[in-house]
Amino acid sequence: MLLANTPQGSPARADASAPWSLLIGPGALLALAALGLAEPMPAVLAALAVGGAGVFLNRRKEARTAGVEGSILAQPPVTAAEQPPFAAILDQLPDPLMVIAAEEADDLTGRRFLFANATARELFKIQHKGALLVTAVRHPRVLEAVDEALFGGIEGVAEFETGGVQGRTWLASARPLKETVGRSRLALLALRDETDARRSERTRADFLANASHELRTPLASLSGFIETLRGHAKDDPGAR
Repeated sequence: MLLANTPQGSPARADASAPWSLLIGPGALLALAALGLAEPMPAVLAALAVGGAGVFLNRRKEARTAGVEGSILAQPPVTAAEQPPFAAILDQLPDPLMVIAAEEADDLTGRRFLFANATARELFKIQHKGALLVTAVRHPRVLEAVDEALFGGIEGVAEFETGGVQGRTWLASARPLKETVGRSRLALLALRDETDARRSERTRADFLANASHELRTPLASLSGFIETLRGHAKDDPGAR
């Protein structure tokens, strides 16, 4: 038979190629998005989830083979050569994008970063994969939205501000991902900078308040003149 005569590669070679073979699907999704044959954002998110899960499972397999037990979240950060291909694409996004993994709802310290793009790493000073979410994001409403996405399957939105001299206003969106990694549930946390939009809203509100005040002053004078003409000065030519 043809299969019997086909030369087989060594197990080591097959294991070495396994991580990238898992990324064929994500690569195809990104290619479809680039060609306009798929919606860009859903395709990127699907590629991220599928590819991340593939790399995760492959590294778990390597750990078991070496006799090392434990989660990938406890392993040291991956090198640039080990990064999946789509990570470079997500690193170019201007908005922070993170994937959060957690197993138990009661374990408040179990929410960890499975992935964070370059913008998120710089904003929250994330040093390595597996860092605790609460060390970077401490706003209660954001953490609540992440929990609802992880364990309730509900999309959540929360607005928060970062401190400092140049404080920023952020809109956080947490969405559940259907894929799971082992026993860990996954959620996508995306942030959008709303600082300029909020400043524009405040400027517009201040302008309308000032304009309303300036308009009320002459209108009050006109109203007084009209009342005078309609009142006792109605039949008094001198008063008119």
